[in-house]
Amino acid sequence: MKYLSLPLIFLLASLAVAVPNNIKKNVSQIVKKLTQLSKPELKYLRYVIFENGKTDSLIIILKYADEDSRKMFFSKLSDELKQRYEQLIKEANEVDNKQLAVAANAISSLLEEPKLDILRAQVLLEEKKYLEAAKKYEEAFKGGAGKRDYYYSAACVWAMAGDKDAAFRNLDRAVNDGWLAIKEMQDDKDLESLHSDPRWSKLITRIEEKLNRLLATLPEIHEPRLVVKLPPPVLDGLVSVEKALATRRSVRQFQPEPLTIKDISQLVWSAYGVTQPIPDAPDLRGGLKTAPSAGALYPLEIYVVAGNVTDLTPGVYKYKPETHELLQISEGDKRKELCDAALNQTWIREAPASIVYSAVYERNTSKYGKRGRERYVCMDLGHSAENVYLQCASLKLGTCAIGAFLDDNVKLVIQMTQSEEPLYIMPIGKLKGKQ
Repeated sequence: MKYLSLPLIFLLASLAVAVPNNIKKNVSQIVKKLTQLSKPELKYLRYVIFENGKTDSLIIILKYADEDSRKMFFSKLSDELKQRYEQLIKEANEVDNKQLAVAANAISSLLEEPKLDILRAQVLLEEKKYLEAAKKYEEAFKGGAGKRDYYYSAACVWAMAGDKDAAFRNLDRAVNDGWLAIKEMQDDKDLESLHSDPRWSKLITRIEEKLNRLLATLPEIHEPRLVVKLPPPVLDGLVSVEKALATRRSVRQFQPEPLTIKDISQLVWSAYGVTQPIPDAPDLRGGLKTAPSAGALYPLEIYVVAGNVTDLTPGVYKYKPETHELLQISEGDKRKELCDAALNQTWIREAPASIVYSAVYERNTSKYGKRGRERYVCMDLGHSAENVYLQCASLKLGTCAIGAFLDDNVKLVIQMTQSEEPLYIMPIGKLKGKQ
C-alpha cells in the first residue's frame, strides 16, 4: 500500500476584482468545514488535495476566507506549515469571481461523502485501527466510492483485522475492476495472513490467466496506423545549460493549454534523437543519440501519449529516432487510462501529453547479462530522462518522472510489444503559476 508525500504548491495568477460577500461567505464556510476535521484527517486531506491537483485551489480559498476561519485552519497546522501557508497566501495573485468559485467547488467536492469515508479509513489505517478502517471503507463503497485501488486497500485492512472472508471479497472486487498486479499482491505483507487459505492460490491463478490472456494480445512488432513526420528540432536554443540546470524542478500541475507539435518534436529528440547518423549500423536505430548508452545498445523505447497537442491527433505514438517520426500505435485520448494504471496520479490525466519509457532488456543482457538489466538500463534511463527535464526547463514546460504504476496495466494501455517493459511516465505541460 502506497502513500503520497507532502505537496509542492503551485499558485494560480489572474486579474484582481472585487469579490461579492456571498462568495466570500461560501469560501469561509468551506474553510470552517475543513477545520471540523481532526488534525490527522486534515493532514491526510492535504495529501488528497495534492493527489487531485487542487493545491492551488486551497491557497485561493484560504486567501479569500475571513480572518477567523483562516485562523481556525492555521490552528490545525504546525508552526512551520502555518508560516509556509501564510507566505504562499501573501504571494498569491488576486483572482476573479469565476476562478474563486471554481477553486471553492474543487475543495468542496473533496469534503462530500463518501469521499470523506475513504479519507477517514486511511487515517484509521495509519493509526492501526484496522477494523474501524475496514468498516469505513465499506461505508464508502455503499455510498458509491468503490474502485479498484480502494477495494485492494480494503482487502489489506480486512486481512490485518483478521476477517479473511471480507478480505477475499474485496480482492475479488479489485480483480473484477481490473487489478492485475500479481507480484505486488504476493509481496504485500498486509496480505500474508491469506496465503495459507486455499482461496489465495485460486485467486492468483485467476489473475494470472486473465493477465496472460490480455498480454497475449500485445504485438510482437508494431504496425503503425499512421506516420507523423515531426518538425526538425532546434539545435541552438536561447537558454543555457547552466540556467536549465538551475531552474529544473519536478512539476505536477500544468496550465490547461495544449502543447504544440514542435514541443513534442523537441522533447522526443532530447530524449533519444539522433545526433550522429550511422546508417550502416541498424542496431543503433539511426546512429548515436542525445543520451549516452552502455555499449551504444540503446535499449529504450519512447512513447508519446497525446491528448491535447496542436496538429497531433489524440493517441499513443512511438518515437522512431532514425527518421524523427511518430508512429501512431492507437487512436484516442488514453490519458485517463494511463492515470488509472499509475495509481490515479491525476497530473497524468491533466497534462496535455506524457512521455512513456520502456526497455527491451535483451538488447543489453545479450552482452552484459544480469548487470545489463540491473545497472546499465537504469543508467540509460536516467541519462535520457534528465535530458527531458532540461529540455522542459528550456521550453518553460514542466514534467515529473513517475515510477509508481502497475507495470502490466501501463503496458496494456500503451500496447507495447511483448518484449518491452515499462520504466517511466513523464507527464508534460506548460508551467502553472509564476514563470
